[in-house]
Amino acid sequence: MGSRRNPHPAESYAPDAPLHHKIRLRWLGYKHTTDGQVCVIYQDERYFDARGPGYFRVSGWNERMGEIVRIAARTTPFAFENLAAREPVPVTLSGKITYTFDPRPPAEKEIAAALVKLSPDALHGLIQDSVRRLTRVYTPQYTFVALRSATPFPEIEAAVALDFAREELLKRMGLKLSRFVIEQSLTPERTEARLQEAAQRLYNADVNQQLPLNELLLALYTELVEKSKGGSEQLWNMTDLTSLIQRLDKSAAPPTRIIDAAPPAVPNAPPPAETPPPAPDSNKTGSDSNAPPKRSPSYLDPDL
Repeated sequence: MGSRRNPHPAESYAPDAPLHHKIRLRWLGYKHTTDGQVCVIYQDERYFDARGPGYFRVSGWNERMGEIVRIAARTTPFAFENLAAREPVPVTLSGKITYTFDPRPPAEKEIAAALVKLSPDALHGLIQDSVRRLTRVYTPQYTFVALRSATPFPEIEAAVALDFAREELLKRMGLKLSRFVIEQSLTPERTEARLQEAAQRLYNADVNQQLPLNELLLALYTELVEKSKGGSEQLWNMTDLTSLIQRLDKSAAPPTRIIDAAPPAVPNAPPPAETPPPAPDSNKTGSDSNAPPKRSPSYLDPDL
C-alpha cells in the first residue's frame, strides 16, 4: 500500500495521461521517464545502469529503481577569482557554463555510481572546478589590460571547450561541456583599490605640475598641519613630496659661484721721466769717484 500511495517517479502519471500510457505503466509493467531524464537501476543493490528516457522495463527479481538523473543541459554561473594575467595582477572572470551529465555509457559504472548521488549544487561545483583548471592555463597568455577589455574571451572560450572535450577523465565521468561563456572581467576589491590609488597619484602628480609654486607650497603646508592634528585622509605621499622637492630644486635661483680673478687694472699712465745721469767728470778718477765734486778755482778767488 505504501508503494502505491508514494509511487516512484518512473511509475507515476498525470491523471489526464493517455489511456495507453496508463495501461503500459499499470498492467504491462513498464516504467517511464520524461525526455531529458533517466532512471538509475540497481541490481542486487549495486549500481547496474541507467535507463530511459521513455518506456523501459525492470525485472522484479533482482532489480530496483533508484535516482532520477537529469541528462538535459544544465546551466550554472561561475566566478573564477585570482586568475593570473601576464603581469602579476590577479583578475576575476565571470559568466555561465552549460553542460550535460549522462551516467550511461561511455561513462564508467564505478564513476557514474558516485556521481548519480551528487546533489545539483555539488555537480555544479565539480564542473566549475574542471573549467577553472583549464581556464587558468590560458589567462597568463594575455595582459591584464587585455583581460579587462574582454578582447581575448572568445579565444579562451574556444580553447577551454576543446581541452574539455579531449580529457579522458571527463569523458569517463559522463560530463560534456555544451557552452562556456565569459561575460565580464572583474578586479578584486584590494587590487581595484591599489589601481585607483595609483591612478590618483598619477593625477595628483599631473595636477601638481600645473599648479603655481606658491599654491603647491600652501597645499603641502595645509596637509602637514592636518596630519599633525590627527587627520585621517592622506593626499600626499613620498612620491608627491619627492616631485615637489625636485620642482623646488629646479625653480630655485642657481647658487652664486665665486671665481677668483685679479683686480681690475688701473688705466695706463705715462711712465715718470727718468733723470739723466750726471755727466761724467773728466777730472774724476777711479779712486775718488764717490768723493764730492771739487770747486773750481773761480770759486776760491772771485777776482779771477
